[in-house]
Amino acid sequence: MAKFNEILVGRFNTYLLKGMGMKGEPPAPQLAGEIVPSINLFHGTEDRFLEGWQIFAVTSDFTPGVGVFNKFRIRNPVNSGVVAVICSLKVGSTANDVLLGSRSGQAADLASVLSSVTVALDVRTATGGGSQVACSQEATAGGIVGTPCYRIRLLANQPFELIDYEGQELPLAPNSSYDLQMTTANTGMTVTCMWRQRGIEESERQ
Repeated sequence: MAKFNEILVGRFNTYLLKGMGMKGEPPAPQLAGEIVPSINLFHGTEDRFLEGWQIFAVTSDFTPGVGVFNKFRIRNPVNSGVVAVICSLKVGSTANDVLLGSRSGQAADLASVLSSVTVALDVRTATGGGSQVACSQEATAGGIVGTPCYRIRLLANQPFELIDYEGQELPLAPNSSYDLQMTTANTGMTVTCMWRQRGIEESERQ
């Protein structure tokens, strides 16, 4: 029999069960039907795995190439089964240049896929990579794909963090991607990207 205000998303109950070492039935099967006083408990990054989140990072180092532009892409495939959030995106350049970033919505990776150097930052959830999100890079003569949502002047050899606080984090739903590219050919670029991901809920699908 259904409960009043029954909670149908299990990961919140999973957090309560595992985080507090409880046994038995789900401790919070339904929402309160009235105003309820509460005490906030500390909840940090180290607890995210209890809610099903995994945290990954990748770094890429592009050397300058004559006549070509260095590009980086992070992509969540359409059938990945996960939703991701980019929580850190740091870019550096070997020369003064303008960085362009776009939400490109591409269905394919760039020429060189970086899955072998993707690192799981919490070994309790995954080791040696294992992310459904794909990062890739290439150096070509073509321009950036999509309409830029970032346009940032970089100083040579001074890395720049694009995400300064939680409100700037970038959602990465299935069938979406972001591209980064320098605007001057023969300019080296470094990228360090960190994201978290979890299984997507039915209510979050498009």
